[in-house]
Amino acid sequence: VVVAAVTCNGQALRDASEAFQGDEEVVHLAVKQHGRALQYATSIPRGNRDIVLDAVRSNGTALAHASPELRDDKEVVLVALKSGVEAISSVSRRLKADREVVVLALQQAQVVAEESQFPGPVLIWKLVDSRFKRDKDSVLWALRHLKPEWRKECDELAIESKMQPIPWENFEAAIGTAIAVRGEAA
Repeated sequence: VVVAAVTCNGQALRDASEAFQGDEEVVHLAVKQHGRALQYATSIPRGNRDIVLDAVRSNGTALAHASPELRDDKEVVLVALKSGVEAISSVSRRLKADREVVVLALQQAQVVAEESQFPGPVLIWKLVDSRFKRDKDSVLWALRHLKPEWRKECDELAIESKMQPIPWENFEAAIGTAIAVRGEAA
């Protein structure tokens, strides 16, 4: 009965007994149907990489319910971000300093912001690890991937982060200056 229920509605895992919530096969069926069903699983399925990958493929925010080890797994994180940029809030500190992770999050934020009221890359930038923000090459790499319409918001964030506003006509040279100023202020 439980298998049939979670196959039709993954959220039915919420009402299952703890034994079923800890059964990896049952949880896997549930998250394939609805990724957020991972929140009702016990700790063992939350640490199963295959289960978590299917959960975050279905719903990126399911990353919040994965084990700490899997929130620090780059492949799992990238899949989660592709499914939902909001997953960035559950990413490990180490990966919030990873170029590929940060740029994917910024790119996804731009797409979502164009389609909804999501605040876009500026919110993501606030969640990025400070080690990434202090590295000139990383910041340049990220900025190259931002659309021009986000530049004003990035200027506002630069000021908030004690960086100088960025003169976009020559932003590569300017970023070096902005980071140096920020480094002196830190």
